[in-house]
Amino acid sequence: MEIVLGGDLAGLTIANQLNKPILIEKEYKVGGLSSSKRIAHYIVDRGLNVLNGVNDDFKPLGRLIKRKKRVKICMGKNNLIDFNFPRKVNDEKNKPKIENYLEYLNATFEDEGLNNFYIPYSEKFWGINLKELGIDWIEENNNCSSEYFWYPKKGGIGYISFRLFQELKRKNSMLLLNNGIAHIDFINNIIKTSSGFTMNYTKCYNTLPFSELAGGFPDNVKEAIVSLKYTRNHYISYVIDKSYVSSEYQDLHWVYFPQKEVPFFRVNFPSNIGSNNCLPQKTLIQCEINGNPVDCIKSLLDMGVVTKKPKKIFIDYAKYSNCIPTINRKKNFEIVNKFLNEHNIFNYGKFGTCENIQIYESLNIKI
Repeated sequence: MEIVLGGDLAGLTIANQLNKPILIEKEYKVGGLSSSKRIAHYIVDRGLNVLNGVNDDFKPLGRLIKRKKRVKICMGKNNLIDFNFPRKVNDEKNKPKIENYLEYLNATFEDEGLNNFYIPYSEKFWGINLKELGIDWIEENNNCSSEYFWYPKKGGIGYISFRLFQELKRKNSMLLLNNGIAHIDFINNIIKTSSGFTMNYTKCYNTLPFSELAGGFPDNVKEAIVSLKYTRNHYISYVIDKSYVSSEYQDLHWVYFPQKEVPFFRVNFPSNIGSNNCLPQKTLIQCEINGNPVDCIKSLLDMGVVTKKPKKIFIDYAKYSNCIPTINRKKNFEIVNKFLNEHNIFNYGKFGTCENIQIYESLNIKI
């Protein structure tokens, strides 16, 4: 019996390549970080989710719209600049040895971009000392450099997982929602879920963070799992009449905020990303916060995003938002991955591989 752990896009993509697998998902719906929720007349995604560099390969998932990115950095009230800071010109022969992300930033960017954006923003986004971050992950973020993105015409980003889930139902696959992993017997290849289901597996495909896999791990594997770190984000959504959104922000898709005094690291405009996410005369605003939720209205007013208080409509939370690329991340991953592979559990997706891959990469997984 083949089992898929996790109903995110990676898990759904894998399950659709198998013959009637069992899919186990902890939440009441599929999609993971790429899910959407309808609240009255509004569709809210779980943070910023768009398809980067996508073409006709994904048309079977539903009709998509292609849009040119409109991204800015907020440097102060009504002071928006383009995401384009000058880089240093380094002599290859005298290139400094770089061992952590802070050293990489210092060696790559001029002081203006370094001190005004990259250092303060990275500290907000990751929530740890930048000397603790490695440099092997930098290439992972280069895949989203296209100036265009794609987005579903209806249903928010969650429409993609909805289509994949419907295909699994059509194939009569066994789909266990609201089921976490209670225990894995690695010796006998048995999985027990939080609702009491017990099943044997011949091969298991995991897309969950390793800390969600409860089992008899040896001590060195336990230590490696504990050493893997994640950001935990809150997504606070507001709605407001378009006329009360400052003109500088009217047509933007998202804006970065490096200021320490501002609680959110990014503000998204879901109604500009997908026009069907919102009523025509309204604007959806979503604030992303790494850590505990904070009311963002005062900061939205202070930074000049809006001229009147918006109405809060939803707060969402992701216990796992990003795998923090610490210096020892890959070493710890390899320890866990080796053990799981030896027990017929194979890891895929953002959390299964501990890499911050893009949506289109999850949709392109081949097993």
